[in-house]
Amino acid sequence: GDNFLLVGEDAYLIDRIISQISRSIKEGGDVDTTLIYGDDMSYGELADHLDSYTIFSDAKLLIIKNAEALNKRSLDLLGSYFDDPLDSQSLIIVSAKVDGKFTAWKKATAGSLRVNCDPPKFSGDIRAWLSTELRRIGKSMSAQAINDFISRIELDYYTAANELIKLDILTGKRDQITVQDLEISLSGKRLGTRIDF
Repeated sequence: GDNFLLVGEDAYLIDRIISQISRSIKEGGDVDTTLIYGDDMSYGELADHLDSYTIFSDAKLLIIKNAEALNKRSLDLLGSYFDDPLDSQSLIIVSAKVDGKFTAWKKATAGSLRVNCDPPKFSGDIRAWLSTELRRIGKSMSAQAINDFISRIELDYYTAANELIKLDILTGKRDQITVQDLEISLSGKRLGTRIDF
């Protein structure tokens, strides 16, 4: 199995990446998916999840959210999993932060593909995200429409995705989102960036 370490606090990116990984793994056959939370998990329960095999599926996907909340003993158990990982199991570990001083985090980082899931820091992040999403939905915007979109939304991927969905529905089968569409869909200006607060 493949293992992934998602580090950061942006829920939108975390959800999107988990969804993409799950979809990719499920293309290979039936997958038994389990979601657990580090702040609500005992050592014994974590051991059971890490060591159990799936009977009714071809593979197993274990998603561990809030891994930064695991106690030292459970974190060491998670780290020891990477000494001999199961071939039929994939892990997605989601943590707000990783402390490189702990051996368990070093093992998890070495044995996983690390993906940073940070919130957008400036409008350039939203611009890059918007370009990708427009390609994905098969739509385009003029440079002026892109600038207007970015200036009117919060610096937040969920908010931007919400507004883009509304614009996609508004434009229907048209492949061009215009400045007039933005005027109809978006009202007001962005309230402020995180730095303003």
